[in-house]
Amino acid sequence: MPRLIWFILTRFITGFALGCATGLLIWNIYICGSEHGMALSGSLIAQGFFTYLFASTMGIGYMSTALWIEEL
Repeated sequence: MPRLIWFILTRFITGFALGCATGLLIWNIYICGSEHGMALSGSLIAQGFFTYLFASTMGIGYMSTALWIEEL
């Protein structure tokens, strides 16, 4: 696999994993953990969309920042 593709994939997957962790943490602490809670707090589909929102955003951000800063 060419070096650039390997570089992009590893940086995107790293950012995606960090985004998943962040999304799940925010979901569990602020949405499910609050005393009032949201009506959708038990929905796995809502939790999946929320987590994917953070994961995809952080994946692209981490990858683009790495491409901007690091040199191959």
